[in-house]
Parts: sequence; C-alpha cells; structure tokens
Amino acid sequence: PARVLCEGVMCDLAIVTVDNEDFFDGLPAVRLQEDVPELDDTVICLGYPLGATSITVTRGVVSNVHMKDLSLRGWNDENLLL
Repeated sequence: PARVLCEGVMCDLAIVTVDNEDFFDGLPAVRLQEDVPELDDTVICLGYPLGATSITVTRGVVSNVHMKDLSLRGWNDENLLL
C-alpha cells in the first residue's frame, strides 16, 4: 500500500510513497524542482484531473507565473464548512 507524505487539499495535490523498496526496482528516480518555473520553461504534469480514472500526462511551456497561498493559514473553521 501507498502512504501519503504530504497533501494540498485546496490544490488537489499529494506526494505519496511506497515503503516496500522492491516497488521502485527498475524505475528511474524523480527529481523534484524546488524553484518556481520561469516563463517559457518546459514542464511536464502528471495526474488524474477532473476525476479521470487513468493517469494523464501533459507537456508544455509555462505561460504565466502567479503565486498563491493555498495553505489555509488565517482561515477560521467557519470559512471551511461545506
């Protein structure tokens, strides 16, 4: 089974891992970038957008950079009720 390392509920993202090291045999390592991509940088996105049931791969270039805090800091519980 997989284990969640961190998640961002507001942006629908998560980083997961598998504790069984054999799972990764033969797979190339993924290098995560710490810097924000710049305009015209080439990027690849993997995921399950809009409830897709199979993985989607999208390639392209960065056409806009806009930073937004999605951490929910400063929100009170009443703002988060659905």
